[in-house]
Parts: sequence; structure tokens; C-alpha cells
Amino acid sequence: GNAQSESTLNPNRWEGDVPFAQPVSSRGFGLVQWTPWSIIRDYIGSAAIKDYGNIECQRLEEESRIGYSWIDKGYGISYQQFRTSKRSPEELALIFLINYERPANTNQPDRQAQARYWYNYLRDWDPEVPEGSGGDKPLTEKFKMKIVNGIVLSVERVFV
Repeated sequence: GNAQSESTLNPNRWEGDVPFAQPVSSRGFGLVQWTPWSIIRDYIGSAAIKDYGNIECQRLEEESRIGYSWIDKGYGISYQQFRTSKRSPEELALIFLINYERPANTNQPDRQAQARYWYNYLRDWDPEVPEGSGGDKPLTEKFKMKIVNGIVLSVERVFV
């Protein structure tokens, strides 16, 4: 829900649609609008635009391990605990908003509604395991995004 509000789920979205805003600290970039935008642009490097979504998700994974950008504002939950929490999508959207995004205005109920929507959409998803996957060999799950002109057209779960 937060990523939908921040970037319309577009990993190539500039805050305010202002590319390379100056000063650098004035605007964000990416799925969660990293600010300053240079944080994620430096991390992405020269990767192809089609890979931005996966790279940004990788960055969020790394941040969760080290607690980067997460400041507990009274919920008593670390970033790592947040990622595996069984709390409601609405509560988790609020916790992420306050502990990670930290906007001036935290009264943003749309994010909670969006979190519920995506939770309901994805919770019963039972992806097909591809034939010839190797039997007992564990599969690695990845997300593949189709991006055209910086707009996410589709997200697909794939197993390798």
C-alpha cells in the first residue's frame, strides 16, 4: 500500500515526476521514493530499466537485515520483525509509513486500504510449479517485472 502511494508501483518513478531534482535531497526515486534519490540511483548503477524493480526489492531486503532507514517510533518492532509479522495489513502499512517513510502527515488511510487490497490479491495465490523443476530440488522464487517506458505493466512470479 505504501509503495502504491509512493510510486504507483513504478520502480522508475521520480517524486513529483521531476527527474534528477536539485538539490538531490529535495526529491525521491523508486518504489518507496528513496530520498535523496541518489541512494537508490547509486545502488542501481548502470542496470537496465527492466531490472529496477527487482534491484529495488533487493535493496529493501538488504535494508531489512541491517535496519537501514528504520526508526522505531513506538511500535516496538524492528524492520526484520516487520517483514515476518502476522499483524493486519492495515497495521503494517501504518507501521511502515511511520517507521520507514516518516512523512510530515501520517494521516494517510489510503495506504492502509491499498495494503488490504494487495494482501487480499496475493494471499491465496498458489503459483504453479513448472514441470521439470527438478523434483525435490528446492526452487528459488523470483519476481519478474515487465516495464515499458518506466511503467510496470505486469509482475510475475517465476521459479528457477
